[in-house]
Amino acid sequence: MTLLSSTDFLELGHKRFEKVSEEQCSDKELNGNTLLSRTPGTWEVSAVILDSNSEYNASREFLNMLKTKLSPFSNYCVWSFDEARNCQFDSPRVFANSWENFAKSNNRTTKLRHEYFNIFDPKGRFYHIQSSDDDLFYDETLTYPGCWFDIHLPFIQCVRAIEIIQKIAPEYERGNEDRIELSFRWKGLANRRVASWLCKESFFDLKYKAYQDDKTVNFSLTRGDKLSELFPLIRAHLLPLYNLFEGFEPEWERIEHAIEKYFPEQSQKP
Repeated sequence: MTLLSSTDFLELGHKRFEKVSEEQCSDKELNGNTLLSRTPGTWEVSAVILDSNSEYNASREFLNMLKTKLSPFSNYCVWSFDEARNCQFDSPRVFANSWENFAKSNNRTTKLRHEYFNIFDPKGRFYHIQSSDDDLFYDETLTYPGCWFDIHLPFIQCVRAIEIIQKIAPEYERGNEDRIELSFRWKGLANRRVASWLCKESFFDLKYKAYQDDKTVNFSLTRGDKLSELFPLIRAHLLPLYNLFEGFEPEWERIEHAIEKYFPEQSQKP
């Protein structure tokens, strides 16, 4: 039986990420004489399949099951084994009876290091963290990292994580509980402004600025919930995140319309 909540596992996963990141980057990669620093923003997610009664352990069988289940979602960059923004994940390794993998890429122009880290616990607990997509891409509107917060990304991130965990959950026998908990956290938000660089046709006024640096939101759903039916739940749970941008009121119809156009795989409405 799983005893840890998704918020517990979020904290455990983050501590492990900090340790692995320190080990992986201990060579102090340099760009000239300048240390490549991390991007200022991150987003992370933990998922816990409650009362999973798992027979799995940290074996190759479990790893191969995950790779099979996750292969259709390799372009999501959430709980991935393959590529993530032009970098390859290290080979998965076992630590504390869980599989984990790590990836990093260095941008010599911006002097930033982008990181990705996953934990796959055979007891039905999963963790993922990555550098903020808002800090990964640069064009004439993105002048420096930590500047913008694309309003579409949180919705897409939640949908993708839920879709993946719903795909994995049937591999676990049901106990008395039939629920899945997820916790999402965005960090490095303070002083970012609402933007729409991801969906070019969806414009938002850039005057709205975040007054808080991080936000955690928690979801609870059942294994049988259809993704399309969870959209109202996602909206409700994301509202406190959007409320950090003082004066901003999300227009859900505009946001979801843009997502349907640019990311049709996410628009699974009836």
